[in-house]
Amino acid sequence: MKVFLLTNSYLPQLGGLEIAVYNIAHQLSQKGHRVTVVSGTSAISYSKKMEEGGICVYRMPFILPRIVLRCGYKRAVLSLLKSIISPLIIPLTLIKLGLIIKSIKPDIVNLHYIAENAFFYLVVRKFLKSKFIVNIHGSDIDRCLQRSFFARWLTRITLKEADYVLSNSDYLLCQAKKICPEVAVKSRRVENGIDLKRFDNFDKYKNNSKYILSIGNISFNKGFDILIKAFNRVHFKCPDLNLLIVGEGSGKTKCEKIVSEFGIGDSVKFLGKIKHSKIPMFLRGCEIFVLPSRKEAFGIVLLEAMAVAKSIVATRVGGVPEVVKEGENAILVEPDSPEDLASGIINVLENPDLAERFGKKSKEIVKEFTWDKIVDKYIDVYKSLVKV
Repeated sequence: MKVFLLTNSYLPQLGGLEIAVYNIAHQLSQKGHRVTVVSGTSAISYSKKMEEGGICVYRMPFILPRIVLRCGYKRAVLSLLKSIISPLIIPLTLIKLGLIIKSIKPDIVNLHYIAENAFFYLVVRKFLKSKFIVNIHGSDIDRCLQRSFFARWLTRITLKEADYVLSNSDYLLCQAKKICPEVAVKSRRVENGIDLKRFDNFDKYKNNSKYILSIGNISFNKGFDILIKAFNRVHFKCPDLNLLIVGEGSGKTKCEKIVSEFGIGDSVKFLGKIKHSKIPMFLRGCEIFVLPSRKEAFGIVLLEAMAVAKSIVATRVGGVPEVVKEGENAILVEPDSPEDLASGIINVLENPDLAERFGKKSKEIVKEFTWDKIVDKYIDVYKSLVKV
């Protein structure tokens, strides 16, 4: 089949969406399908690049008039400038996108993450005949009701226009059905995956003390403030234990303030952003992986922790219970509760047999999430639509 992946962003921009689309593209290519990727870019430029496996990657600006006021002065000015020039950019992007799709004549157009990319495709789709699949990934659905009228309309019409909707979790699919009831009869869950080879032959990160680890964007929804409060309780029981936090974000200042107020600065380390290739090293060295989210559509980092046979303590939110097995490889607690989170962490730390059993089960469960198996599910959906 000829498969056209239309994504809001793509590697080297690093995140769950970008990693997922990259792996889907390359697995499809390895299985003999012709793959084209078109990605949005923050730059006002158009580019074309060939990747391994004959995958052609186009990048173009999916710019719509929009002024961002809540992300600082620089972002506000930049969004204003882009809004001013958008009447010139929009027609050019529409023409380029339409010509690319027309030249390829794909069997499937698979849109990943509903954002500005969806608007541009819906316009050119009127002149095309490809089957249209929409993948929802998280905040495109989870935060839909908090967005502008136009963004809510775009999300709703994209879901309605899709021939099929794929979601990485049943939780997210349920949210999508509330936005667009038609999703109920044309959807299924296809989980995110993992490349287990990335986690072979890695040394452990050498920290001066044993440590628990958490990874993610430091924001309110990720719950790092709750984790620090929980760690303060753990610290009394295990004073030699460290907490390592990998990631950056707008909530870092608040988290650092909480650390200072508790006087545990010597035991909590903010490591900032690290290369994605180094994540296995940090995971392999930790005692427990902790995910303290208030919201979490899926949690690819859970799969990464499982790939190195780690015990997991996480919050019982969103798609998390669909990824880990409560009581088998993870302890799940209610969100926004430092007490419960601390109790779960201490439980694993004080029970080495439990930690070993959880780790072994993690290694077993994660085998069902390899990209090879996940992309076979995509192919099944594609074939059901194009009757190959």
